[in-house]
Amino acid sequence: MPKVIKIGSQTSGADGNITYFMLSQDIQSGFSNLGVYYPNSDSTQRIGIVPDSVVTLTIAGIMQGRDEVLEKALQVGCQIASVPKINTNKPAVSVFPNPATDALTIKVPDLNEESVTINLADITGRILIQKSIKGNQGFSVSFNIKALATGMYFVTVKTGTQQYVTKIVKE
Repeated sequence: MPKVIKIGSQTSGADGNITYFMLSQDIQSGFSNLGVYYPNSDSTQRIGIVPDSVVTLTIAGIMQGRDEVLEKALQVGCQIASVPKINTNKPAVSVFPNPATDALTIKVPDLNEESVTINLADITGRILIQKSIKGNQGFSVSFNIKALATGMYFVTVKTGTQQYVTKIVKE
């Protein structure tokens, strides 16, 4: 899976399945006949998958009822999914309704910019809808979001000098 971050400990390197066969009535043998590889074609056999962030459980954590691996995963996941507020002193972009079911309207004030790009992205940052608008007057634009899955999305309004990001929920 692209852009995955593995947190925890290194796997054992026992990859693939095992095919067993009989050498004789009393002797059975087996071998792994599937290879598992990194994207750069290096084998993971006998090496394992190396984590991006090594985290192990500790006795103190267990005694406190904590899961340090899960805590680190949540910390990393929240950093990736969070979006900082940008230009909070600028005129607000309105996105409504929020939560939305069928349509989403974005109202952009006069930003004194020649062009504006509006992106609707999922929580992984993949742009699902994009629209560019020329002109420096305020405007409203609507998107049909009926086909989108239920969940959280981000609306980004970009100009040459400004960027506004708003979280929306699709019901």
